[in-house]
Amino acid sequence: HHELLADHYLYLPMLSFGLFVALVAERFAARGKEARQLAYGAAGLLVLLFSLMTVARNRDWKDDFAVWKANYEAVPSSPRAAYNLGNLYLDKDAKKAEALLKEALASDPHYMLTYVPLAQMLVSQNRTREAKDVIQRGLDALGDASEFSFVQQPDWLRSMLVMLQGGAQWQENNRAEGERLLREAISLYPANIDAYGVLANCYHSVDRAKEQEVLMNIADMLIDLYI
Repeated sequence: HHELLADHYLYLPMLSFGLFVALVAERFAARGKEARQLAYGAAGLLVLLFSLMTVARNRDWKDDFAVWKANYEAVPSSPRAAYNLGNLYLDKDAKKAEALLKEALASDPHYMLTYVPLAQMLVSQNRTREAKDVIQRGLDALGDASEFSFVQQPDWLRSMLVMLQGGAQWQENNRAEGERLLREAISLYPANIDAYGVLANCYHSVDRAKEQEVLMNIADMLIDLYI
């Protein structure tokens, strides 16, 4: 399972815990006036303490960045925490994002989603050699993805990685191989609109007719999806 600890796992157990505390307080209060005052006073302090803890914890839930920063600080070895925080840093601090995404893969090379944003960032920075290495490691890890229950949509993941391979090849002016890989990405997962978009963008400066053809394919796909 992709997470072992989470606040929401405690919702139902807290109900039983609250009833247990109430039962203990009631039994203790039945011993007399002083016991009742002590029991109710202790229960009131407990409610106050938990209320203050709730207010403090709410600061970690004010937005996505706060949530994943708190998660990462609590469990830095969690690939999910590093992956999500890294994604949030992509537009803020590319170096921090790269470090976090690499940490996620170091913690779990089969946390497959991580390969996509890391490779995308490297391709966008024209670091194609590094990008191709990351992509290949992702494809190798995806080869035994069936062993991991949390790997979802393996066809989409494979399509995205092959798409990024094609983009890297195109950037290196290996256009024939880039085009082949981009079309392979589409055949692997025909609903991968990103692959069509990358292919159309590659054609933009070299073959406007092919670009138009790919864009028409995107339009037809969107029509099929939403009408």
